[in-house]
Amino acid sequence: MNLPATLVSSQLIDKLVLDANGNAAALPLAAFFDIMIDEVNKPTLKDLLLTDEPCLDGCFSDDHSLSEQYKIAFQIALKGNLNSPETHERNKQVLWVNSSSAIEDNHYTCLIPLYPSSFTHAIYNKLNQARFSEENKQARENRYKNKAQNPYISIPNYTQFSSHQTRWNKAAER
Repeated sequence: MNLPATLVSSQLIDKLVLDANGNAAALPLAAFFDIMIDEVNKPTLKDLLLTDEPCLDGCFSDDHSLSEQYKIAFQIALKGNLNSPETHERNKQVLWVNSSSAIEDNHYTCLIPLYPSSFTHAIYNKLNQARFSEENKQARENRYKNKAQNPYISIPNYTQFSSHQTRWNKAAER
């Protein structure tokens, strides 16, 4: 389901990042899927699995049927099980019912969405690229040295987040 183009969401991201933050056991598998296969075209194993590229036939095992089983298992892991979706009881998504038959009609409004990790990761990368790119560094340096005046990006109220728990732990260690 695509949202209208007027809404900002992860649909605007060209390439979604795998989110394995909630499960440390999945981190090695996420790193495995992010292996770059070709330095020129830069496809990852994830890209090739999702497009079911024929070049993956027989690459996971010498036994062709076992290799195919691995490939299918990886594809299922990447695509997710949409036939019987599940959620955890602690997810904090809040839905507002818009009609008496909201479940049947899929007629509700999402008041508090789940944390969009791929979307926030993309925004984080864009902000860092804007702030710390070589062009931006050079433009700032030129301004302070009164050389060529080129525009540069400055984000003065950019906040560095830290958890209260971390601060409490550091205070307790003292």
